[in-house]
Amino acid sequence: MKYMIHGMVDRVNFGDYLFANIFYKHLTEEAGQEIYFYEDKKHGISDFLRKDLSYKGDPAGKEKADGLIYIPGGYFGDTSGSLKDSFVRYKRYFVIGDYFRKKGKPIYICGVGGGPLVNKHLRKRVVRIMNSASAICVRDPETKEYFEKNGVTVPIKVTTDAALLIRNMTLPELDKDIRSKIDSTAGGRKLLFFHIARNDKLNVNIREKIVPALNMFLEAHKDEYCTIVGTDQPCEGDITEMEVYKQIKGVKMPYCFYDTMQMAALLSSVDCVVTARLHVGIVSSVYGKCVVSIAGHINKTKRFYKQIGEPDRCALLKDVSEDEIVERMEKYLVKKASVPDELIKKASENFESIPLK
Repeated sequence: MKYMIHGMVDRVNFGDYLFANIFYKHLTEEAGQEIYFYEDKKHGISDFLRKDLSYKGDPAGKEKADGLIYIPGGYFGDTSGSLKDSFVRYKRYFVIGDYFRKKGKPIYICGVGGGPLVNKHLRKRVVRIMNSASAICVRDPETKEYFEKNGVTVPIKVTTDAALLIRNMTLPELDKDIRSKIDSTAGGRKLLFFHIARNDKLNVNIREKIVPALNMFLEAHKDEYCTIVGTDQPCEGDITEMEVYKQIKGVKMPYCFYDTMQMAALLSSVDCVVTARLHVGIVSSVYGKCVVSIAGHINKTKRFYKQIGEPDRCALLKDVSEDEIVERMEKYLVKKASVPDELIKKASENFESIPLK
């Protein structure tokens, strides 16, 4: 079979690029399918992801593909509902769905998160595409409930976050230069990955609340940790020049995201992780790291930690105090997270509806 896959593939983000890696490698290497990405001047596969996957591309892939696979991501929901934003969202994600719908080719929607779609015109078009789908699975019950209430009649199966499937993949060796820098900087100390955003403007809340708590924790455990201060998106400038980096005390080193599977390899190599985002926490948990999540967006993040039976590992940034963050660090940065095997099996169901012959 020949498939086109599409999702949030035009913006550099670790979680969304992880989904692309998981689906592309599973379908090409394990299932032997011929895979194309949607290519568009503004909204198709990005140059970063093209390089990340060593994907050569084929502008005629849309015509050659036997069907369309929507890979996981939260793009079946919107934020403002403005006419402009809704039009851009339609162009980015759903114009290709309408193309396959009109051609009568099968559409498989796999492990997405969605709702609400505030703009009624966009919502109507998305529901129409979903009702043309051959199979739909979503990553949480809330997405299923939202779309069923809004007119989707095709059966919707609830799975879980497909990022858990990284456990079934073989990770590359951590880059030798990075490994060498970590070893020489850490000097045998425990490795703590501290997750920051790509620029200082986006790090304001982290600087004001999480960094002071981290420094209190590091002070209480003097000379025990080396902090790897890193991003899950390409940096906008030198991390060591960011105010957030300068604020962090003790032994530290920078890490700027540049490759999806190298990021996963790094997370699998550290001892503990403090993160404000979902998929850094998921991957770290899969590899049994000591994780604390101080989330900016609570719903989907809290849902994951509840799924693995440890909801207290995650707190909402706006609701938690510095002292409460320190308490969580003291408790959970010495306690490994564990993802139940049944959740990994559930994540694999995101593949099961896709015909391979």
